[in-house]
Amino acid sequence: MTQHNKKLVVKAGAGKIVEGIMQLEGSYKEAADAFSFIDIAADISYEGNAYIMMFSDLGIFKLLCQVDDPALLMEYVPESLQKLFNYKKPQQEDLIITLKTYLNYNQNLSKTAQDLYVHYKTAAYRIGKIAKITGIDFDNANERLAVRIGLVVYRMIENFNKK
Repeated sequence: MTQHNKKLVVKAGAGKIVEGIMQLEGSYKEAADAFSFIDIAADISYEGNAYIMMFSDLGIFKLLCQVDDPALLMEYVPESLQKLFNYKKPQQEDLIITLKTYLNYNQNLSKTAQDLYVHYKTAAYRIGKIAKITGIDFDNANERLAVRIGLVVYRMIENFNKK
């Protein structure tokens, strides 16, 4: 299809293979969950756009797909990250993008700056500002993991609110 129309984007979610019509509903639910996770997966993997998502590839995020209440999902976003999302200043979006990029590059400021097309000192300033606003301890692996998961959960909440 994309050969005929270069602007066409095809995305698909897939559930598990089932035998018989009685199990089809469960597979359809998995496919729908995987489909709704496609754009979020691009954030997780940082490999651009994902076009096919298998429910079986969601890993730990399968558990979060079972929660359909945005208020309940918010409990999985660390308070430190909530502070950043509640930071109502013009540079909030830049700080969030910088945080995602910094974590995706395993806290490498040079690669973060290069990817964001900013000076190294600008990236360092932003990370310092994020640490000041949120209190995130970037040396704590558990806290970094919680923040990474929180970024995904926050994206899930945004998707719920769009419905």
